[in-house]
Amino acid sequence: MLQQTLHILSDIILPVFLLIGVGAALDRTGKLDLPTLSRLNFYVFVPALVFVKTVDSPLSLRDLGLIGLFTVLHAGILFAIGWFAFRRGMTKESAPVFIMGSAFYNAGNFGIPLATFAFGPAGASVMAVVMTVQNFLTFLAGIPLFESRKRSGLSLLWALARNPVILAIVAAFSLRGLGLRLPVQADTAMRYLAGGLIPIALLTLGVQLNRNKGGSQASSLALLTTMRLAISPCIAFGLVKLLPVSPAVGAVLIAAAGLPMAVNVYILSVQYGQNEDLASRGVFVSTLLSAVTLSILLVLLGAPA
Repeated sequence: MLQQTLHILSDIILPVFLLIGVGAALDRTGKLDLPTLSRLNFYVFVPALVFVKTVDSPLSLRDLGLIGLFTVLHAGILFAIGWFAFRRGMTKESAPVFIMGSAFYNAGNFGIPLATFAFGPAGASVMAVVMTVQNFLTFLAGIPLFESRKRSGLSLLWALARNPVILAIVAAFSLRGLGLRLPVQADTAMRYLAGGLIPIALLTLGVQLNRNKGGSQASSLALLTTMRLAISPCIAFGLVKLLPVSPAVGAVLIAAAGLPMAVNVYILSVQYGQNEDLASRGVFVSTLLSAVTLSILLVLLGAPA
């Protein structure tokens, strides 16, 4: 237990927080352009990573379908719980952050390194599929939720149709279905962009945390963190027992369910100007506490030390 905790802290948690710290330090020495950083994440780096991971996935169609079904069911259950837990008694700006933070987790810049360490390359492939579906669902649910005061009807559908992550997913599955690949030059450029997500997203988060003015809602943050780090893996365990997934895939899915709040929720909150300070606190607190909860979860799952 102690050995595994130290491995996770040194190999996964510490690099993440070092990059967040670099972003905060840079913002202290000279103010960075936060809207530009957010747009780069939203329109460039997240779509590129989703495209590359979808194209490269070695899993069978059956595996892809089961992992996708699990991710949709799991997110849907958590979204419904979050809706009833956080919708009342909160401002319209705060509720979307808590609802989305309950349902969606950091399967990309946290989950893929964690899965690689704990389960090897096969685990990383499963996590990449989870990340792709999570990204699709995050923006599918997030745009109407964060823009509920601004758009409705056809305008929301148009916003979804133009969303860069959804376009990247459609393009990647189209290429896979046709058995095609991008030209070598375009593929290389896309992989360079995909590699930029982890540092840029975490640097952006560091800038926002540096500008965090604090605030209350401690009880709501505690409930959000409990749902994300404790209740979520329990729901995942039940779903894995119901679905015909292999034990190896099931272990990765349960571990994924215990990941901290998705950085994409923070990116959406900045993009649409809805309580980004609260979103940054949710990401920070859940990421910090997940060092302990994920260590325990991995031990229970029998992951290698």
